[in-house]
Amino acid sequence: MDQKILDGRNLVETYRADHAKLYNGEIISKDIPAAHTPLYEKLKKDLETLEYETPNDFFIASKLADDTEIAKLADKTKYERWE
Repeated sequence: MDQKILDGRNLVETYRADHAKLYNGEIISKDIPAAHTPLYEKLKKDLETLEYETPNDFFIASKLADDTEIAKLADKTKYERWE
């Protein structure tokens, strides 16, 4: 797996954990959107340092990496059964 993809996944996990802290188990308050924006902007900036223009570009690359890994595993398993 490409290190850039793994680093991006770590950034997204950090973003998700920080985002979850905004809710703190409470009903959504009107302050959350204002607090959310800096988190999202940080994620975008951090992903840009990994050369992804947008978070969506990262998610597409991550999905493609997943699909490639699954195909390799499926192909390996297929051939091992016939040996």
